Order: sequence, then C-alpha cells, then structure tokens
Amino acid sequence: MSEQQPQTPARDASSGRVWRLRRRVLAWFAWLMTLLYWDVLLDFLLHLLHIVIEYLELGLEGVLEALFHLEGHDAQMVTAWIGSLMLASLAGLLYILCLRRLKRRYRSSWGYFWLCLKDGAQHNWGFLSLLAMAYVGSLLLF
Repeated sequence: MSEQQPQTPARDASSGRVWRLRRRVLAWFAWLMTLLYWDVLLDFLLHLLHIVIEYLELGLEGVLEALFHLEGHDAQMVTAWIGSLMLASLAGLLYILCLRRLKRRYRSSWGYFWLCLKDGAQHNWGFLSLLAMAYVGSLLLF
C-alpha cells in the first residue's frame, strides 16, 4: 500500500485567509494611491489612451494606403472621418444606454419632484417676483 500524506485543512484555510488579507491590503493601497495621486494616474491613463489611438490610426493609415493606393494626406483624412464616425456612434450608444437607465431609475422620483415644485409654486405664488412668476407660469403651462 502506498502511503498518502494527510491533508491539513488548517494550512489550506490559513493560506486562504492570508491571500484574502493580502488582496484586501492591496485593494486599500490602490484606493489610497488613487485618492492621493489621482491627477498623475489620470494623466498616465490619458497618455496611454492617446498612444493606443495613435497606434491604431497609424495601422489604419497603412492599410488604407496599401489597399486603396491613397496618398498619405488622403489616408489621414479617411482615418479622421472613420475615427469621428466611431466616436459619434460610441457617444450616441452611451447616451442612449445611460438615458434609458436614468429614465427607468428616476421615473417615479422625477414625477414626485415635479409635483412638489408645482405645489410649492402654487402655494407661494404671491411672494414671487414678476420675473419668477413668468418663469414658473411658463413651466406650469407645460
């Protein structure tokens, strides 16, 4: 018979706890460094993003020049238009997704907020100035 080494659950549990503690300490350290050096981190991330975008643009220009026999300036113009369209489509997609989420989240609270504004304006109508009355009156009509 071959002898098997006995497993020590205490050792496995302690290594798991140590790993969780290390992860927690690293997370707190990363959070602290982010709070203290957010400007340096933001600058680094923006530079990294700029380098990635320039690298992709350079590759796309090379492909356009090779496939369609474009000059350098023409390839740059096509690349700029492609980048602009991609940025506009990404911004539109994010706007639609965020707007849908915000509408779903604040539909009931927006109605309550509007009713509170309307009731407050109706009760305090006499104390408002003429300009404020015109503004609030135009809001109440719609």
